[in-house]
Amino acid sequence: MAKFKDGLFGPVSGKIDNLILSSRNGKPYVRSRPAQVSNPRSPKQLANRKKLSLLSGFLKQAKTMIAAGFPAPPEGKSSRDAAYSANYPTAFKGEYPNITLNYAGLIVSKGNKPLPQNIAISVHDTGLTLSWETTETGFLRIFILREQDQAGFTSLRNIELAACQADLALPAGFILEPQKVHLWISAASYSGTSVSVSHYQHL
Repeated sequence: MAKFKDGLFGPVSGKIDNLILSSRNGKPYVRSRPAQVSNPRSPKQLANRKKLSLLSGFLKQAKTMIAAGFPAPPEGKSSRDAAYSANYPTAFKGEYPNITLNYAGLIVSKGNKPLPQNIAISVHDTGLTLSWETTETGFLRIFILREQDQAGFTSLRNIELAACQADLALPAGFILEPQKVHLWISAASYSGTSVSVSHYQHL
């Protein structure tokens, strides 16, 4: 049964016969129910499900950075949708059942703004010290992910791009070593409408 959440002209969701009705970003969608799968656990299907789970988990942890890093997704799509499409081709390594994320192939930002050059990062007890070269203005954005527990940290507007150096303090308890740590850096204009492709570095 289909339901209208806000009256006849509001969002709709549910099923009618073999149709599935839903709404996304304020637009209604209708699709046919998928035919019953004869072998729902084939190796290819299991591999696709694992890829979906891995990439969705990463995008969830990076959601703040993703929302800022994909500021102009295609019409009818979300920033997450755009990030999923941009990342999927290079997001994985290995064969099922040993598929893992290829962190170096992931991006959290995509645009045409120039990325800082000669980025250097050092880790200390309370955070990071960074240096870079650029003639651009705006903000340096950072996303950090600890691989062991998938804990993330995002900095969007704390670092001036033109400063070319910064000390970034991390929250108490967000310890970087000895865990595997992945870091992404990008540049953004003050308005946030112009962004760079993110740069990946393993700490």
